[in-house]
Amino acid sequence: MSYYDNDYALRSPLDPPGPNPDQDERFDGLLLLEPRSEFDQCILGVAERFNDRFVLYSRKCIIDQLVMDEEPSVAAEPDEDQQDPREAAYEHYSFNILGSFVGETTPGFLVDDE
Repeated sequence: MSYYDNDYALRSPLDPPGPNPDQDERFDGLLLLEPRSEFDQCILGVAERFNDRFVLYSRKCIIDQLVMDEEPSVAAEPDEDQQDPREAAYEHYSFNILGSFVGETTPGFLVDDE
């Protein structure tokens, strides 16, 4: 089941689930984000640009997954210097995911959260 199936109802209940990289040959040889248990549901499909093919992910889904991964604060009272979880997730995404170029099959991200 893809990220969009439950949260945003972009798919009809009659539509098949999102792409499964393990069962779809279009994904052969392409780079997938790890951990796959979290990020495979964010896959929108395979995209192409001049002489390149790459996996296309939903940026909104990636950020949402990163926010869900954050451990709740164990402090008894909120720290006023503590960064907003969504802001922290976006910062992690920007530097560690979007900012990583690992070759021609580096994934792309659909800007679907503005």
